[in-house]
Amino acid sequence: MNEPVLPIPDKIKAHTYKFLKWIFALIFLYIVVSILWLFLTKPQYVEQIVTLSIGGFIAFFMGYFGWRGGMIVEEHFIKLSKK
Repeated sequence: MNEPVLPIPDKIKAHTYKFLKWIFALIFLYIVVSILWLFLTKPQYVEQIVTLSIGGFIAFFMGYFGWRGGMIVEEHFIKLSKK
């Protein structure tokens, strides 16, 4: 039942990091192009789409980093209580 957790191979880590770099680059490119398009054309529907999508990105990443921060703080307190 308590099987040991095997480490992730370095090749898989390298591919994962490369994939994540491309995803973040595409998200950044989308945000930059959307904002430029918004300021250059100013159509109403594009403003709503860009505002909501950028807000969604920000909310997602703030939630993720908040969750990770909470996990780090929890692990820190667990280590302190074991001492």
